[in-house]
Amino acid sequence: MLSSQEYLVPQAVAQLMNVSLSQVYAWINNHELTADLVVNGHHRFQLNEIKVFAKTKQIELVKQNNKQRLLIVDDEPLYADFLKDALSESCNELDIDVCFNGFAAGLKMNSFKPTVVLVDIMMPAVDGLQFCQQIKQDPLLNHTRVIVMSGAIDDDMKERLTKEGAEAYFEKPINMNKLMKQLNF
Repeated sequence: MLSSQEYLVPQAVAQLMNVSLSQVYAWINNHELTADLVVNGHHRFQLNEIKVFAKTKQIELVKQNNKQRLLIVDDEPLYADFLKDALSESCNELDIDVCFNGFAAGLKMNSFKPTVVLVDIMMPAVDGLQFCQQIKQDPLLNHTRVIVMSGAIDDDMKERLTKEGAEAYFEKPINMNKLMKQLNF
């Protein structure tokens, strides 16, 4: 469930109120809906203010799913399925989806809306670093947590990943206890 102190991006507000994104921006532009501005001029909203606004507009908020959503992105299907099975067993309050390349994962981001992405670094076409960069540069997705995994991660790559917004990195095979602790579900 969303905390009343949680900040929401415009897309989340649109979903919560079951209106279009353009409607949210119209309310902002007409000074009906107050938003905080963060770096690069992106809008963020406090949930409690959205509740008050919705009440004044007589809009019923959409019920939120309590489940966290995890997207596993790995070009090794057996390993991705292993992670999905292991995490499903450990945490039944977790919706998990799997993609086998960065391109497919990029398409999946807007429809699945993961809370966390667990992405492999070494993949063809769009690798894990590029995928992390794309997420963190997108104002609608940059709140998504990114955890990276790889067969081997050197210090230079760790520094680059941190700079691009990855919150953690794990070497394969992943220690599931450490991963669960990092996920904090």
